[in-house]
Amino acid sequence: MPQRRASAPARLPLRRRSDILSLVEQNGQASVAELSQMFSASDDTIRRDLDALAAQGKLRRAHGGAISLSDENLQHEPIVNRYQANVEAKDRIARQTAALVGDGETLFINGGTTTLGVAKELASKTRLTVLTNNLLIPALVDKTVTWDLYVMGGRYHAGSQVTTRTEGFSLLTTVTTDTAIIGVGGVSPDSGFTVSLFEDAAAIRPMVSRAARVIIVADSSKFGRDNLVPISVQDKPTFLLTDEHPGADISDWLLANSVELIVA
Repeated sequence: MPQRRASAPARLPLRRRSDILSLVEQNGQASVAELSQMFSASDDTIRRDLDALAAQGKLRRAHGGAISLSDENLQHEPIVNRYQANVEAKDRIARQTAALVGDGETLFINGGTTTLGVAKELASKTRLTVLTNNLLIPALVDKTVTWDLYVMGGRYHAGSQVTTRTEGFSLLTTVTTDTAIIGVGGVSPDSGFTVSLFEDAAAIRPMVSRAARVIIVADSSKFGRDNLVPISVQDKPTFLLTDEHPGADISDWLLANSVELIVA
């Protein structure tokens, strides 16, 4: 009997971790807060569970939660493959975003498939100055659209076709822009806007800080995703351009952080 009493509690964390893993795999990701509530466990307990599962190679830890390995692989797919996902939604977002850009503006545009769509939709504009780390954008923007176009140097990321790391981004410290058009990998009430790589965040943060306003572009498949690195947009006029209204939890976060929602 003593042995049974000792072994029963020991099985509880294993059972809980198995249930957590099933939930993360089913939903693609989960936050510490929702898991804590679901399993009636403390945040610290859930964090230890997630750390243990990550150490076993069963999921990946992210800021405020965890991401399934299958979901992570999707995020790191080559950009050519990702461009085919949610095409109609991305096209609507791109058209609406381009409509907010005026002739003669100076723009930061980061990497991603939705920002590529925005670049295409800028065809009717004139005298734009574009600064980007997205290596596919120069070929998409006609020379009649831009006054100048600058590609920022850095480490080449083949899968996303971008340059990363701040060493090659000295230009960002010397200019200010009218608008930063930023694609993100996740929008959640837990962490706000997030991306999956520290290097992506290192590129985005100075773009945001040096722009007069920020337009975040993200289709509704990004809702609820909580990636590794959060992006702060505080004290900056910020818009979220998307294709559907998010749930109440994300809407509340947007309102609390003074982010204006625009549904294309």
